[in-house]
Amino acid sequence: MNPAPRNEGWIGWFARNGVAANLLMLIILAMGLVTATNMRTEGFPADPPRNVTVTVNFNGASPEDVEEGAAIKVEQALNGVQGIKKITTTIT
Repeated sequence: MNPAPRNEGWIGWFARNGVAANLLMLIILAMGLVTATNMRTEGFPADPPRNVTVTVNFNGASPEDVEEGAAIKVEQALNGVQGIKKITTTIT
């Protein structure tokens, strides 16, 4: 009876060397934790946006449908946002 074929390459090496595989996993986890604690996250940018561009694809619809289905709803949603002085909608 022939013995089972040996796995070659990285996967086979890590399968035979469990300690090395566990060390590599711990190193990757530690690096991820260090990166996660040093990562800067913001809910909103530090400076208020000067321009806002909203693009909506409404294929196969008439301009009236696009205005009623998307443009008016986006404009209404943006009305309550502070700092927006002017809203311009262009339907093409």
